[in-house]
Amino acid sequence: MSRFNSKAELKADVVKERAMLNKLLDQIPATEKLELVTDQLSTKDLLAHRTEWGRKRFQNVPIADVEQAHKEVHAALVVMLSGLSEEELFTKVRPPLDPAVVAAAPPALAGSAAACWRW
Repeated sequence: MSRFNSKAELKADVVKERAMLNKLLDQIPATEKLELVTDQLSTKDLLAHRTEWGRKRFQNVPIADVEQAHKEVHAALVVMLSGLSEEELFTKVRPPLDPAVVAAAPPALAGSAAACWRW
């Protein structure tokens, strides 16, 4: 059972939570984002993981580029969310994921969209 009753509620929560994350990230100096914070991971590693579910691609990438990629994936997620109906979002047995929705997503999101479709 979802804690949301509508697509609008879900989208508003996604945007609100992301704004809170951005506010926290903006408070951390860039040099400190490279320091290990938990489980031998830095803030950069955690952000890269959220961005692409695997930090190796971002291992030698500047933190500013990782942050930009994270923002782009979030924006694509919001667009993908906008393209789904409430039935697709809240029905336990979902219809097949529309290939056009996956094709419109950036590679980082498209690769996992089908796998996560039954969240």
